[in-house]
Amino acid sequence: NKLDPLREVVMNLPKYRNFGDHESIVGNFTVDVDGADRGGIRWFELRRSGGGWALYQEGTWSPDGDNRFMGASAMDQSGNIALGYSISGSSLYPGVRYTGRLESSPLGSMSEAETTLVDGTGPIDYFRWGDYGSLSVDPQDGCTFWLVENYAISGQTKRQNRVGSFKFDSCGQALDIQFKNSFEPQ
Repeated sequence: NKLDPLREVVMNLPKYRNFGDHESIVGNFTVDVDGADRGGIRWFELRRSGGGWALYQEGTWSPDGDNRFMGASAMDQSGNIALGYSISGSSLYPGVRYTGRLESSPLGSMSEAETTLVDGTGPIDYFRWGDYGSLSVDPQDGCTFWLVENYAISGQTKRQNRVGSFKFDSCGQALDIQFKNSFEPQ
């Protein structure tokens, strides 16, 4: 079944962070990357340094032929951006993945490897998808990202929810994202 990705609408709350010398807002929305309804995530960072808000960087995350949609983005206390989303394709059941960029990465790029939070294992018969997904930074450490998103399980006809956490090693000091844990609400 085709899913409704609600493209070109900012679905998840853009996230704000004040760094003292500048302020940032990160957000994203789903776009048709090839004109043939293949979904990708268009992400952006707005910045303000004493004046008005301006576009600082943007990019589209679509590294292969699979669909990425219903994205959520956030920024940790070091200025690293994470992007979580649903993924599906002609031979890929709906699952959850994430990527990111370090503050020191080239502007407009998601430089970190795409990582799977959970693979989908079956089809669904549910049209609406991912409206309640979210990505937030843990206020206790300022580094841990918490991702909530939908995926599909074999034998289940409705979407399932997965919650997982991850962070950039030492909150931006290393060059990879480390998966911490994941659980399914009962």
